[in-house]
Amino acid sequence: MIISDVDIEKAKLFIERLWELHPEYHAEITVVDENLHRLGKIDYIPCQLLVEISEDQRFDLLDEIEDMDIDYIQTDENPKASKAQKDAAWEKRNRYGIIEEILA
Repeated sequence: MIISDVDIEKAKLFIERLWELHPEYHAEITVVDENLHRLGKIDYIPCQLLVEISEDQRFDLLDEIEDMDIDYIQTDENPKASKAQKDAAWEKRNRYGIIEEILA
């Protein structure tokens, strides 16, 4: 799948987080266009992101992120959960949120 017009910094973060969860998946930045940014037309450097995963893998990955959301909500609402547990669940959810942002 090719995803166009992605901020290059977000694309780099996406690749890093994707490999943390699934090192077997392949993703790379294929096209970078700095001209609009240099001209001051946009405030980010756009790029194309090539993500070599099937639709099933994409949906499974989005399900993993959704499970992180559920874990966070359950932890946050659990009165027995410590602040450290709540913070860890929140950090995990935020860490991989970029994957959902780009693939959704």
